[in-house]
Amino acid sequence: MSSSNPFPARLDKVLAGALSAAGLILCLLLAWLPLEVSLSHFGFEDVFYYLGVARSLSQGLGATLDGVHPTNGFHPLWMLISFGLVSIFEGGSKMPVHLLFTLCAFFHVATALFIYGIVVRTGNRWVAVAALFLWLFNYNVIALAMCGLETALFGLLLIGTIAFYLPRREHLSVRSGIELGALLGLTALARFDGALLGFAVAADQLFFWMRRKEEAMRLSARVIPVSLAAVLLIMPWLAFSWRVSGAALPNSHRALKLWIGREAAGDSGILGHWLDMIVRYLPEAGHVYGLMPLWPLALVMLLALSAAVFRKPLRTRIEMPALVFVLYPIAHASYYAANFAPLNRYLYPAHLVIFTGLFIAAATLLKERMHERSIRLLSLAAFLVLFLNAAVSGVASWREGRGSAGTHSLHSTMYAQAVPWIQKQIPPDEKIGSFNCGIYSYFSDRMVVNLDGVINDSVIPFLEAGDLFSYLRQERIRYVIDWEGMLEFAFTRYGGAEDYRSRFSIIKTFEQPWGPHKGQRLLVLELKETS
Repeated sequence: MSSSNPFPARLDKVLAGALSAAGLILCLLLAWLPLEVSLSHFGFEDVFYYLGVARSLSQGLGATLDGVHPTNGFHPLWMLISFGLVSIFEGGSKMPVHLLFTLCAFFHVATALFIYGIVVRTGNRWVAVAALFLWLFNYNVIALAMCGLETALFGLLLIGTIAFYLPRREHLSVRSGIELGALLGLTALARFDGALLGFAVAADQLFFWMRRKEEAMRLSARVIPVSLAAVLLIMPWLAFSWRVSGAALPNSHRALKLWIGREAAGDSGILGHWLDMIVRYLPEAGHVYGLMPLWPLALVMLLALSAAVFRKPLRTRIEMPALVFVLYPIAHASYYAANFAPLNRYLYPAHLVIFTGLFIAAATLLKERMHERSIRLLSLAAFLVLFLNAAVSGVASWREGRGSAGTHSLHSTMYAQAVPWIQKQIPPDEKIGSFNCGIYSYFSDRMVVNLDGVINDSVIPFLEAGDLFSYLRQERIRYVIDWEGMLEFAFTRYGGAEDYRSRFSIIKTFEQPWGPHKGQRLLVLELKETS
């Protein structure tokens, strides 16, 4: 046993395997919970947008949620998987949902193993196992990965691509460049902001070129195969998207800006918008790293460990880190902060890369001192504090129904109460509008039109013009169902009519019975005139 590794030989691999098996069992148990439970704790409502569009595709209706209005508001790899699952089962089946959760479980565990594999390359197996454990068993991370969307697949491809790139970054051959480009292309198809990783890789290669003072042709020989392979893989989707919606990238980004971007923030201005985001979302990010809610304890332990490590000069040579660990998280987080909101469900990829980079740094710094008993004890104490924070935060997140978003608890009312009522009370030939319509669309067997534009291109111009009532009349949408706060915000800002309530009759009210949104009302409205 080496002085820098308190593990006997191969014990770290045994532990990594055992922990991964335990983590997979835990995630599979979550995947097969009754939908009333999973949807109200970690499943994200937008998963039914994928399943709904996949159902339309399988029926030959094209890329549309409601069978009429086209959309390109999805990521192609996850849609391809959803299409494959929906094609097997009858419409409205619960099985595709459970199977998507199951795939997310496998992807989450595989991602944790990639983190372990990257960190263990430093030679510090103790820290590598700690990194795997903290990522694998943090419920706040599990909930992000298990939400049913493309998040877990994207994270796996992202960290897998980085793991492929790191040992080849200084000596990219044509073959490895093509393979890297294919991985980058798949990562972008899993989620389009994955293209930012390609730019981070290019910047990293540029750094090497400048440091070595090579000829420009040497840089071109490394970068061109990567770029060509990635672009060729992405091109078919771009052509499909343009044919469906007249845009290469999803139109949903236009809609999201109206709801959670700076446009939705009103007159706070750029500076106010950024300051507000820092205050609101930085504590939320801390839950991913095990820093919250007991942040003073975590801060003290990490400072104590840092002081012990740096009390005398280190002989270890700290090399320039791969720029992907710096540039990608900055670019990713800045994009969402500038255009939307830095919610954890959007920043999961940035968190993943930062988390891995931090543990690489910790493993490198601690490796030289792991033979010292005080360092081992402080490292263990810091690990336990991070896990304690993750456990306390995870229990609170589960109890309050805030996994990948703060609104999961509302899904139980939408699924268990509103859907059966719609099936019984709304005639099959009537159109229903909703801003959060995935659950209703997939399960109610009614035509439910998306009103927030995320999965319906046709409504976006009306939202941007602030004339949503005209859209309701044009589409002859008679009923609207959503939460009272959402209705108030949407129709006040984008309705195009004063006193929107006078245009509707309330025909049914559901009250949220539990969770942080207890007492909120889910309203079914009937438009007094549709022509």
